Amino acid sequence: MPDLLVCGANDSRQLPLGDDAATADDVLTLAPAVMPGIAIAHVAFGSSHTLFLDTGGVVFTLGANHNGQCGVSSPDLIESPRRLDSLAMSFTVAMIAAGGSHSAVVTTDGELATFGANDVGQCGLGADASLDVRKPRFVKIPGATAVHQVACGDQHKLILDCSARVLSCGQGR
Repeated sequence: MPDLLVCGANDSRQLPLGDDAATADDVLTLAPAVMPGIAIAHVAFGSSHTLFLDTGGVVFTLGANHNGQCGVSSPDLIESPRRLDSLAMSFTVAMIAAGGSHSAVVTTDGELATFGANDVGQCGLGADASLDVRKPRFVKIPGATAVHQVACGDQHKLILDCSARVLSCGQGR
C-alpha cells in the first residue's frame, strides 16, 4: 500500500499529521500522513473535515465536526483520526464522500448513510430531519435499487443507484 501524502489547509486539524506537526494551519508541501496501523484505501475531503476508508471497509474521520460531519456527536473538533464505530460494528463500507459540512458512505450492501449539515436537505433524510445529523443515518430511497455511488458538493448530494438512476438532494434539487 503506498504512503498517503497530504498538503493544504489544516485550520481544523483535518490533516493527519501526528502530534509534532498537528498545529500547522497550512501545509505547503506534501507531508506524510500519520495513521499508524491503518492501511488507507480512499480519502474524501470536505471544507474542513476528512474521511478515510481503510482496506477493510472501516471509516475514520478527522477535523471540524460542528455539524456532525465526522459522524460523531462530540467534540466539535476531532484532532486525531477517529474510527466511526457506529458503522464499523455492523457494516462494511465500500465508498466514502465528503461535501462542505456533510458526508456520506455507501455500504457493501448498497445502503447509503449520511451525516452532517442538513440545513438545505443535503442529507436526503426528508423535511422532518434535524438541521445537524450528528451520527450516520440510513437514507430510505423510494423505489431505488441498491446505491452504487454517491458524490457530495458543497450543499448537495448526487446518488447513483444500481439501475443507473441519478437522484439528488440538497440545494438546487
